[in-house]
Amino acid sequence: MVEVRLFSLILTFLIFTALPSSFLLQSLSECVVREVSMYLLAVGGSEGSYHGVATQLKASLIPGDGSVYLSIDPLSELDTQSSLKIASLIAGFISGFDFTNYSVLVRIHSGTPTSWGSFGWGSAHDRVTGFI
Repeated sequence: MVEVRLFSLILTFLIFTALPSSFLLQSLSECVVREVSMYLLAVGGSEGSYHGVATQLKASLIPGDGSVYLSIDPLSELDTQSSLKIASLIAGFISGFDFTNYSVLVRIHSGTPTSWGSFGWGSAHDRVTGFI
């Protein structure tokens, strides 16, 4: 009897934890307001030498609270998220668009660890402005 209760408790837990996450994933794709994707130039370095790297930036605008969510693969500099937050604030100020009602999801993918220069962040700012 104890085994049946334990099994039913585990099964109930799995069902109630899996359902909300699958619903969230399905509903998130339906609420994307706008999405842009482009390649940016970045600087990659290894063993003292530096080279240009094409880095993919994909950004999505969803209803939210003005937050900027960032995923970088492979990991990059620590100030990347603050730079994107500043880019969204500047884009909103210049355009008059109220970003406080939306959140920005940013995915940056590169084949190698990168160091962003001013050109890269200028392009990131352009992508955030491109939502408008």
